[in-house]
Amino acid sequence: MQLNGHRYPVYFFESDTSGEKLYEEFYTDEETIDLERFQSLGVVTNAARRRKKELDKIIDVLEDLFKTETQKESVVKMLNQLLPTFQHVETGLNLDQKM
Repeated sequence: MQLNGHRYPVYFFESDTSGEKLYEEFYTDEETIDLERFQSLGVVTNAARRRKKELDKIIDVLEDLFKTETQKESVVKMLNQLLPTFQHVETGLNLDQKM
C-alpha cells in the first residue's frame, strides 16, 4: 500500500478468526444508540447503570479467574455469567493461528 509517497507492508484478507471484526458493537437491541454525537463512535444513551460495588465485584471475579485459569472457554463462560447480554462469536480460529 502506498500513502503520501510512502510504501507500507499491508496484507488485506478476509476476517475469519474469533477476535477480528470489521467493527465492534457493545450494545443490545433494547438499547438506544446515538451515532451523531461523535464522528466514529456511538453512545448508548439508555444503558442500565451499575453500582460501583457491582462493577468492583465483576472485576474481582475476573481477576481471581485469571490467577488460576487461562483457558478461553472458561473466560467466555464467566463473562456470559457476569454479563447476560455478552455474545462471543467463536470461529475456532484465532489471530495467532492465522499468522
